[in-house]
Formats: sequence, C-alpha cells, structure tokens
Amino acid sequence: MKSGTSVCEAFNKGIKRDFGPRAGTVNAAISEFLLSFPLAVRTSNGLFICHSLPADDQIAHYDYSVFDRVLTAPDYQRRTGPAYQLIWGRNQTATGAAEFADRVGADLLITGHQPQEMGYFANGERHLIIASDHNQGVFIPLDLSKAYTMESVIERIQKFVALDLDAAD
Repeated sequence: MKSGTSVCEAFNKGIKRDFGPRAGTVNAAISEFLLSFPLAVRTSNGLFICHSLPADDQIAHYDYSVFDRVLTAPDYQRRTGPAYQLIWGRNQTATGAAEFADRVGADLLITGHQPQEMGYFANGERHLIIASDHNQGVFIPLDLSKAYTMESVIERIQKFVALDLDAAD
C-alpha cells in the first residue's frame, strides 16, 4: 500500500488506462519478464540476496527445493506457494531470519521489500534489510571474492543521494 492504495491495483489500472485494448498483451509481457528473474542470488562468499523472506511461521515448513528446481505454477500460488511466500513475506524476526539463513546455507541475508526510513536495518546479525525507493535509499557495492560480516556490509552501504554524478564525466 502507498497512500492507502494498493500499488498492484494502481499499476494494473495504469496499464489499462495507458494501453487500452493492448493491456492484456502488455501484462503478459510484464509477467514473462518478471517470471524470468531468479528468486535469489546465492554467492560463494556466503551471501543470499533476495527480495524478501517467508514469514516466520512459514520458515519451518518452507519448500526450500524452490531454489534448486524449475518453478511451476503452484510455486506462485497466493499465500501457499514458496515463490509467493518469498516475494511477499515481511516482518521476520532475527531468529526467523537466522533459521532461514541456516536452511539456505548463508552467512548473511540481504533483502528489501520493507520500508526503512534511514535506508537500511540490521535485523539481527544475519539479516540486512535495505530500501532504495526514497531519498534515503541505499545500495551496497560488494566484492564477491571477500567474506563479510554484518558490520563490514553496513560499512559499505552508500546512499544514492550521496552519489556525485558529475564526477563520472
């Protein structure tokens, strides 16, 4: 929700408004594009990067095979599909995130999908939540050949507003 409106509903209304009779074709193309994305990135240095995590009450029974096989339509089933749970999960505890990290073999998890007023939040020692959708939005340049701790990842966080775009010339 943004300003009391479902962003999904607003997006779909915008597609219908702007593309009229071609809205179905545009929606199909957008869906194909989004379905082509990997669910997560698992790096050799122990990072697991994904949009979100399943809710705490789903972690114990989550279908972790979703990361190692071809996805099917049931994986995207509202509320019960593992891809859906991964994409829409919010408000995980540090304990739940640590359990998820153990189950996927990660040292650190980096996710988004949750508003962060200052651009990021360390949810315990193994889960960093970042946000890039506002004037305090952040990004993290990482060298995937190096090992990181939560502290060393946080030290690398940069704010988009701090970028000197003129220096790139």
